[in-house]
Amino acid sequence: STDLPSFVHGDFHPELTAATGLRIELWNDANAAAYGEYKVGAGRGSRDMFYVTIGTGIGGAIILDGKLWFGASGFAGEFGHITIDAEGDECVCGNTGCLETVASAPNIVRRANERLYRDNTSSLSKLALNRDFTAADIAREAINGDDFALLMIERTGKYIGAAVASVINLLNIERIILGGGVMEAGELILNAIIREAGRRSFQPCFEATQIATAALGTDAVTIGAAMLARDAAQQEATMR
Repeated sequence: STDLPSFVHGDFHPELTAATGLRIELWNDANAAAYGEYKVGAGRGSRDMFYVTIGTGIGGAIILDGKLWFGASGFAGEFGHITIDAEGDECVCGNTGCLETVASAPNIVRRANERLYRDNTSSLSKLALNRDFTAADIAREAINGDDFALLMIERTGKYIGAAVASVINLLNIERIILGGGVMEAGELILNAIIREAGRRSFQPCFEATQIATAALGTDAVTIGAAMLARDAAQQEATMR
């Protein structure tokens, strides 16, 4: 993870196994959440699925033919680092214009603060007088009909939708599941994502893709991690 740079090249299996005497499985949180959604959540019944989590950071995971696909170095699915604006802001990964620089929760708040001085009629302006507002506040005010908050959610959805279109065009994937705190804006952001993805995708690919919100909420990572550990243990048992 670019949010934990010292862990990018780390392998903690030997140390943890030695310390606990147990078999240890380590999974990226997006991969674990994806597996949970695939098995018992919004991805259930699909064969191929792309999972996105949009919160403090933006992550992704790919499931092909029922199995997580990790790529050559284990980092497949880094959805947050798709370039959206080649001349955009610098990302923590070292690139410029990554999706994460405009659509992660902290950066939605940053963009809102940059624009608020031009719109003091928003309920967020009043909220900002008393405390720092969050992406959840923006989502709530958008649902309540605040025009400025609606604009921020719509623009965020367009950024995400443009990146989703790249996934659709590249993978011709059956199902895309969107999770994380930013998706608390519900249909407001989901519809914006679908509209933009539809506008930018190769149509035969788009028409074959179902885009939906995640079903397991904050339990997705825990459920998925438990299922991954169970399946790994079962596979090991059958090989004995």
